[in-house]
Amino acid sequence: MLSRMAVFCAAAVAFATPIAFPTGVNAQPPVLLPSADYVRHGYFVEFRPRSHLPWHASGPYGSPRHAYRVAQGLRLQGYHTRVVYR
Repeated sequence: MLSRMAVFCAAAVAFATPIAFPTGVNAQPPVLLPSADYVRHGYFVEFRPRSHLPWHASGPYGSPRHAYRVAQGLRLQGYHTRVVYR
């Protein structure tokens, strides 16, 4: 009886773990710029997945409103973001 209960509890934990801790593998960041020497001017969204990692840039966007909407979408996916004008 006790061994059945232990097997049941182990199976419940094994099946519940992927639901409780999703990996977020499907979240893809936007396309990165080719290099830092990219000369276009406009609003860029800089983002990074963790605070100790380097910033990556997405853009340029023609208006600050569009850039802030992109940044908000990235924040909802868990990225650290900032909008800059270059």
